[in-house]
Amino acid sequence: MKKYEDLTPAFAIHPGEMLLDEIEAREMSQAELGKLIGYTRSQLNEVIKGKRSINAKLALLLEAAFDIPADFWLNAQKEFELNLAKIEATPQVSLIEEYKSISSQVDMVYLKKEHLITGNPEDDIALLYELIDGENPNDNRVEEPALAEHYRLSGKLQHDIISLKTWTAVSKYNVKLQKVSPFDKDLEDDLIYNLKLIFQENKNVIDRTKELLPAYGIKFLIQEKASKVPVDGMAFWSVDNPAIIMTLRHQRIDNFAFTLLHEMGHIFKHIQPDSLDQFIDIEKDPAEKSNRIEHEANEYAKFQLVEKRAWLNFMEHTFKFNAEAFQIFAEEQGIHPASAFGLYSHETGIYQKPRGIDSKLH
Repeated sequence: MKKYEDLTPAFAIHPGEMLLDEIEAREMSQAELGKLIGYTRSQLNEVIKGKRSINAKLALLLEAAFDIPADFWLNAQKEFELNLAKIEATPQVSLIEEYKSISSQVDMVYLKKEHLITGNPEDDIALLYELIDGENPNDNRVEEPALAEHYRLSGKLQHDIISLKTWTAVSKYNVKLQKVSPFDKDLEDDLIYNLKLIFQENKNVIDRTKELLPAYGIKFLIQEKASKVPVDGMAFWSVDNPAIIMTLRHQRIDNFAFTLLHEMGHIFKHIQPDSLDQFIDIEKDPAEKSNRIEHEANEYAKFQLVEKRAWLNFMEHTFKFNAEAFQIFAEEQGIHPASAFGLYSHETGIYQKPRGIDSKLH
């Protein structure tokens, strides 16, 4: 409940009206009072009509004339000005309060960094509401394995739910208006084949991926991650098409290829048209087990890169896992050597890369 002093009055009463009441109650004329206190009739009339303020000098003169303390007149003038300001400022005050309320639900630092907001409530409020309409950043629940939201939460890196949900909302907002071809699940094998060529060559990977995925009906966006959120990617249904968002948190071809194929796994195995499901992939401790759906997406990515039997044979019969071994296996499977080493590292926990394998994303 608002305090009395916080209420906005319907109208403001100028102390000149009180002065007129006092003059009439004493059966004086304005001219008589003017002569008494040294004011012209027109000056006094301006005060009575609210066109002139009661200052400290006039308040003292009225105290002498009426035996009403000067503080009374000054306080009446102050209250009038404050009430008038409240009436005039109420729309802007309400806008500011609304802006502050919405701002507390999103990562404003990230939105400023992305140049999505100006700091002017009139300009920003509509966008903020649009961002939080589909996402509720004030809801701090993270549940696994509920289908609607799948978070692979890091055991090492700190994450912030409001920042994560802001990133999610911004990603959906930025990709929403992308125009792409109709999506056809039956073209999955053809799409994977062309993607693997891009990964294997490792040249202009991002630009070529941005051209390829929309041609197969998949929206694609690189969206920089928010602070404290070790997010790698997200897959969801956007209007009439599936969409994939990536952050490029790691500038490595093996990470790019696996993450993209992981999101493709969600699209081809888990997301239905017009679904509200969203799959947000955040780095997790390798010791943590993935839930069923995340495991399926991981397996999809792995065995789209390599043939399962060939991979098991490679892991069981390779005598020395050096650069040459990874290069030979990668050539056989049509992938980049860094992807072969990345899969090996994920399975064995060995991350010391042999010399001769360039994993940088080009």
